[in-house]
Amino acid sequence: MQWYEGLSHEQRAVAEHLGSHAVLIAGPGTGKTRTLTARIIRLCKDHQVKPSDILMLTFTRAAAALLRRHAREALGDTAELPEASTLHSYSLSQLVLSGSELSILPTPIRMADNWEERNIIWEDLKRTLNMGRIKDVKELFGKLSADWQTLAADQEGWEQTFPNPHFVAAWRNHRQIYGYTLRDELVYQLKRATEQVPGFTLPRRPRYLLVDEYQDLNRCDLAVVRATCDQGAELFAAGDDDQSIYGFRHAFPLGIRRFDDDYPLATHLELSECYRCQSPILDFAQFVADLDIRRLQKSTHSACASAPSEVRLLAFPNETAEAAAVARICQHLLSAHGILPGEVLILLRSDHNQAFSSVLAQAIRDRNLPVSVRLVPERPTDHDSGRILLAFMRLATSTEESLSWRTLIKLRNNGIGDETIERLHEIADQQHRNLYAILQMVKRSPDILGSSGGRVAAEVVSIETALNEVGRPPDTGEVPPVVEWVARLGKLVLTDLAEQERIAGFLGDVIAGTDCSSIPRLLGVLSLPDETIEQETDPDAINIMTMHKAKGLSAEVVFVVGAEDEYVPGRNVEGPLMLDELRLLYVSLTRTRNRLYVTYCGQRRGQQMRTGRTPSTPRRTLTRFLQDGPIHAENGIEFASTLPT
Repeated sequence: MQWYEGLSHEQRAVAEHLGSHAVLIAGPGTGKTRTLTARIIRLCKDHQVKPSDILMLTFTRAAAALLRRHAREALGDTAELPEASTLHSYSLSQLVLSGSELSILPTPIRMADNWEERNIIWEDLKRTLNMGRIKDVKELFGKLSADWQTLAADQEGWEQTFPNPHFVAAWRNHRQIYGYTLRDELVYQLKRATEQVPGFTLPRRPRYLLVDEYQDLNRCDLAVVRATCDQGAELFAAGDDDQSIYGFRHAFPLGIRRFDDDYPLATHLELSECYRCQSPILDFAQFVADLDIRRLQKSTHSACASAPSEVRLLAFPNETAEAAAVARICQHLLSAHGILPGEVLILLRSDHNQAFSSVLAQAIRDRNLPVSVRLVPERPTDHDSGRILLAFMRLATSTEESLSWRTLIKLRNNGIGDETIERLHEIADQQHRNLYAILQMVKRSPDILGSSGGRVAAEVVSIETALNEVGRPPDTGEVPPVVEWVARLGKLVLTDLAEQERIAGFLGDVIAGTDCSSIPRLLGVLSLPDETIEQETDPDAINIMTMHKAKGLSAEVVFVVGAEDEYVPGRNVEGPLMLDELRLLYVSLTRTRNRLYVTYCGQRRGQQMRTGRTPSTPRRTLTRFLQDGPIHAENGIEFASTLPT
């Protein structure tokens, strides 16, 4: 198979570019992923570029897995593959390889995950700083992350202007005791190393750097990409400023808009042929995008073969009538037009406590239609048994890792309480040593911990015995031995057979989906936040999910439900975040191929009444982004009543 098979003339021309930095502006449905994959294959096959010289940075791990799969299909099962990872994973690997040069970070470099942040780091800082609410600690960490992402932390005197200067010092001390690095800190620390460590060079320097979803990068991310280019990489950045929807994570759409200024000799490329949306849908969405006067102008147009299409703006008196009509329309489309349930997508701006999805799902079930509410997937590894297994996996690769020792001491049935854990922390603080060193000291001399010293010493011995029995994880570079080793460890350290099977099944799916051929790589994937996991849909059911989770998806039919000003833009009525809401609506509208229904209510009752910008407001209005749009609202009840079912 040739690399250009299946590409349009436009896509092939983009994939062939070589010799300078380039930015690719690719609107929805224009084949960006296919084109990026073709470019990678062409570099390997036609130009004999070593896969190790190519790096692909994506926003989600699912996107990275998709690119790896396409590359595997084109290059063959035995071929070496280019690296495809998120920017967080890339930064972590670079920091790990250069750890000895970065004295500011605890070594070996170890990223704390969501559970460890919430259940260990936040709780400890709350107690250390005598703060009454965990929410206050969370807000301070949020401010810390924002300052890294926006580079405010680079400003002179930054620590003195932080809302709670004692917080930064307390966190750094805690970090040294438990030997971790925060996820949101990874990219910033790599950026600092490239600028402040004399003679620092990236341990792994790609010749060709491809960055997907460039519009979602923040200022710190952009600085790391720039540093990689300064060390010899040719940059190929792909994205669309109209689809920048992560302002709450400080995404910086100006990065793609001013690409030509940042890289003056760069080539400007565009994919303009949309193979997803019919013209009426694309035109409707285009009206929304054009409300942002600073957007890059594009020539995106529909290249779809002509097919029945429909765009409707439906008004309802309340949420009950809205849900009933949505269900009736779904039934009509499935029965009269042969549309499959999995080709219907219902999008919500938010769904706190399932206030919206529960009403919609019940109305759909009342018509005997299959429906799936796609919530953030629950990870078995976030329950006690899963955390214990992960901690053992980490200790099997790095015995002295203090954060995992703390997890096991906290969660295992060992008779060790919070007071003893606090005392261990105090001793570590007093002696300026990490937790592992203190545990080894207690094992040798239990009396230094008083009456609980014997229990702690026995627990340390018990954990070490289990680690010796399971042995080091395999390092064969193959997936099956990793799966077998994890299963053996689970049987050794978990007593509940059902839990063993549930966790093993989850980890097996992760390994298969990400091609994890080593335990360190598996642990790195599991440490990634949920936001880097793209939403999956149920192919046999109508899917209900939030707008943010729908990015990257498409369907034959899309409902955008609750398109009221109370929700879009909702509380974000001023500043850059309002434009984020505008772009979020645009992204939602362009998920559909042929049929689009946008609904809104004049009133919401019950649990929904307490949602939105001004809860309990009796009257709701259509979002300001559509009030002057090309599609006029019609009575949704009357429209639905005309449909045969």
